[in-house]
Amino acid sequence: MNWICENCGEEKNPESENYCMECGFPRYHVVSSGDGSVTITDKNIKNEEVEIIEDNDVEIVEEELEKKTEDINNNIVPKLKLHLYKNGAITTEILEIFGNVEIGKFSPEKGPVDIDIESLSIPGVKYISRKHATISFSLNGNEVFIEDTESLNGTWINEIKIESNKKIKIKNGDIISFANTKFQVEF
Repeated sequence: MNWICENCGEEKNPESENYCMECGFPRYHVVSSGDGSVTITDKNIKNEEVEIIEDNDVEIVEEELEKKTEDINNNIVPKLKLHLYKNGAITTEILEIFGNVEIGKFSPEKGPVDIDIESLSIPGVKYISRKHATISFSLNGNEVFIEDTESLNGTWINEIKIESNKKIKIKNGDIISFANTKFQVEF
């Protein structure tokens, strides 16, 4: 039996895997409570079927989380940083991306997006479409692509507007723009 990733929708993740084979997103969500117990939830089961684990099992969960963090830091799980670019200079504001994501703004009609630019308090977001663009990684995580998803004001790489619904490879140092909001790529 396979499980479905809540981040990218990949449906062919084997039961034996704790992370999505496509984007590296964790299968389980771990929540610690004040009494020392840990709750692990799996989005693939009903909310009422939450597993409570004993204190002696906490170490196993912590080891898995530590491994996941180590995988991210060692670039086993693809990651990308987008540095907000304002007035011709890079700012200290960074947007970190792990795995494939959809960028835009939440709307009741179109639903949520993975990265809601509006929630980041970045100036100029009113020109970003509700479902503006997607960022995706190659299977080995070595290449990163951006795709405009028919946004009204366009997606740009180094001041060149990209065609909608076409994946374009981005490189370290590229300036990407969602409408008039610019970021510099780092990976």
